[in-house]
Amino acid sequence: MKDQTPPYDPAVLDDPYAQLRPPAPTPIDEICSCPSGTPIMLMTALGENPIHCLDCNLEVDPKTLPLPLGMVGEVAHWRWIASAFEALELDSGAYEDLAQRELGDLGSAVNVEGLELRQRLDGIRRCYFVLFQKMREDLEWVVPTVCPLCGGGFVEYSAGRFTRLMCEVDSLVLLNSRLC
Repeated sequence: MKDQTPPYDPAVLDDPYAQLRPPAPTPIDEICSCPSGTPIMLMTALGENPIHCLDCNLEVDPKTLPLPLGMVGEVAHWRWIASAFEALELDSGAYEDLAQRELGDLGSAVNVEGLELRQRLDGIRRCYFVLFQKMREDLEWVVPTVCPLCGGGFVEYSAGRFTRLMCEVDSLVLLNSRLC
């Protein structure tokens, strides 16, 4: 059987059972401290909280939005489904192609749910949906030049720590700063 231990997980070195325990809370230095009006992004990032700051890329504490209690379950559900596909894609095994198709198709159930959730979050604070992108080394993937929803051109966003491509019309963003 294939060893399922991620090679980059230092907790496994100290505690071989760490991968069977609940995750530790996000360290304070990985929580956004940008001004309260800074736009947010809905994205998966191998963590429990899919709400991140557009400018610094760090997690945004849902209490600081404040995220209505009725939306907490919706955000958690989307994160659970989206993270499952992300894990399958990162495993680079038998499910990689399936996961890439689902994550790359804005009409897939996981993305439709995410886009609807993004719209609702936008009512709380300006929110963008992070588009799935394959690693740059993947020769099949090219940087999109137009928004897959409206067909308009992406604009460069460089107000934060990272340069991003985004569509203001559809509130979509590409994260990779090397794209620009």
